Amino acid sequence: MANINHYYEALLQGQKHYLIAMQKLAIDDPWACSKVFNMKPSHVSSLVKQTVENWTKFVSELKNWVLTPKRDLSGDCLFEYFIRNICSYESIVNQVNARVILGRTFPDNLDCLSTISKYQSAIFQNICLCVQEAPLFTKGLLFMEQPTIDLITENYLTSNKLNFIDSFIPIFVVNETIDYSTFFSVDSNACKHVEQTLFSFVA
Repeated sequence: MANINHYYEALLQGQKHYLIAMQKLAIDDPWACSKVFNMKPSHVSSLVKQTVENWTKFVSELKNWVLTPKRDLSGDCLFEYFIRNICSYESIVNQVNARVILGRTFPDNLDCLSTISKYQSAIFQNICLCVQEAPLFTKGLLFMEQPTIDLITENYLTSNKLNFIDSFIPIFVVNETIDYSTFFSVDSNACKHVEQTLFSFVA
């Protein structure tokens, strides 16, 4: 159980810093944030209105996994696409990023995403390590389907670990079953709403 607790803490730490970096992007470039994270301008505005201190406190107190991977135009999960290709000894960053961007309006300056990408790399690694150590726990915490668990189990140990540190465009967004207006309000109901929504999602 100690190891599972460590992975749980590492996953939530990664999520916290990813969400903190998301707010920084929203402050620096609201349009880019809305496009990268599939958010309405009104939701980005709500996020920007929160002080950095309040937002950091809120995401630090989250006990649930609120991120979910995007899908490409064909409906394929981008995280699964990444995992299917991590054994390649040629860089896969361009092909993954191309699938993220395809058919979407996207910011020209992707340097603004570098910090988010670093935290996403840590999330990639933590998810894979957690699957290796505790697949059932990971499946429950991350709402992960068994085929994804199997894919990670099959590919991670023999993967080219350099693929995890490339600058991938963010593929994780806040779970869209969560009401964004409530989530970004960061009031006393926000955490309760997250827990109730995610519980209903898996019930």
